[in-house]
Amino acid sequence: MENDILEILIVDDDEVALSTMTEKVKLFGDRFNVTVNIYSFNNVKDASKCLENNQIDIAILDYMMPQKTGIEFSKHIKDEKYEVKIMLASGFDPSITSALAIEHNLDEFLIKPPELNDLHFKIYRLYKELILEKKITILSDKDKFVTKDENTIAMLKKIPVLSESDITILITGESGTGKELIAEMIHKSSPRRDKIFIPINCSALPENLLESELFGYEKGAFTGASKSYQGIFRIADGGTVFLDEIGDMPISSQAKLLRVLENKEVRPIGSSKTYHIDTRIIAATNRQLDIEAKNENFRSDLYYRLQAAELSIPPLRSRKDDIEHLANHFLEVYSMKYNKPKKRICENILNEMKSYSWFGNVRELKNKLEQAFILCSDDCIERLYLKTDTQKLNSHDSSLDKKEDDVCIAYSDAKELFEKDYIINIMKQCKGNIRQASKLSDRDRKWVYNQIEKYGINPDDYRN
Repeated sequence: MENDILEILIVDDDEVALSTMTEKVKLFGDRFNVTVNIYSFNNVKDASKCLENNQIDIAILDYMMPQKTGIEFSKHIKDEKYEVKIMLASGFDPSITSALAIEHNLDEFLIKPPELNDLHFKIYRLYKELILEKKITILSDKDKFVTKDENTIAMLKKIPVLSESDITILITGESGTGKELIAEMIHKSSPRRDKIFIPINCSALPENLLESELFGYEKGAFTGASKSYQGIFRIADGGTVFLDEIGDMPISSQAKLLRVLENKEVRPIGSSKTYHIDTRIIAATNRQLDIEAKNENFRSDLYYRLQAAELSIPPLRSRKDDIEHLANHFLEVYSMKYNKPKKRICENILNEMKSYSWFGNVRELKNKLEQAFILCSDDCIERLYLKTDTQKLNSHDSSLDKKEDDVCIAYSDAKELFEKDYIINIMKQCKGNIRQASKLSDRDRKWVYNQIEKYGINPDDYRN
């Protein structure tokens, strides 16, 4: 979809049906104020040439055609790797047409002759999906969610519908899978897109500081409160607040958050006055909140309130085909960032990367590729440049006691090995509990989070 112009291909051997469909599709552009270019053909040969020469967004294909059926032509479109939304049109019973569309993994179906509202609604749904996919594929690296995985794409396709309402959304997934990115995509696809988006990590702040940040406070409410502060919920009025790692929010704060969700009101610390807010809340967690609720570590009423809509991001290890796709994407990003020629991944290292568990998910992959890109002097990234990961791909074992031909390594590398082993041992001792890890290491929780993100460590792996 170029410059918000919708390119629609219509193929039907029946000239009358073709003309009728074309006129009704034209009305879609007028109705929704969308510029639409329509290409109408009564045969698949000319339609195929059109696909070669134009960037078609939506193809409306008649099922019964003499040269090829709509199903056969749709297979041709997919085989040629055209990125086209396909709508199958037929005069069959709706149940038969929908079954055909589902069986062949098509995007929509349509009953002929088409009822105007039904046709426009289905084109509009595909149009919204295209808008989302445009965000996914052409925005900056920060806004990009790169995937070819069918389950992940199915999850992404829910975003346009969820974005239109103010329903509370819970995003689940392991650390490093891109939960904040999904939250930003929801915000940017919503009517609130021109308002502020504020992310806050519920684990990174102590209980008293978290509450004052979220709900605000009055002057003199506590020691150090020299002036009043609105709080994030009021600052983001009209926009979106993203509560990351909500599973680590203290129980007392959970009760206050529940009141915000139910009443759309906040009361600052030290105040008797409540303020109405129009703020959308999106939450995320890497924990299983249903289990946490059963164990009374998380309020069940808040869990059910947050679970109004849930999006689950699969871990990278369950979508191996994305690894090469992501690697090529990040290498392009680093080529532009560092103004250097693009590099590629050598085949042997790619195979090892696909066999690795990637406990830190996309974040770990991204960080290690950046390190490799900087260190690599050739055009092909080899085993040498990813040695801290790929020489022990399926292991989180200690590395300091392992020698590699007794070669002395650089101080910075030794420091990284020590830090990683240290934080892994802390996670083991504390069974993945961030607060305990902070106390045991005598460092604040922000430091602990920085370490586990830096080394791609997933606290969940140590909680059993």
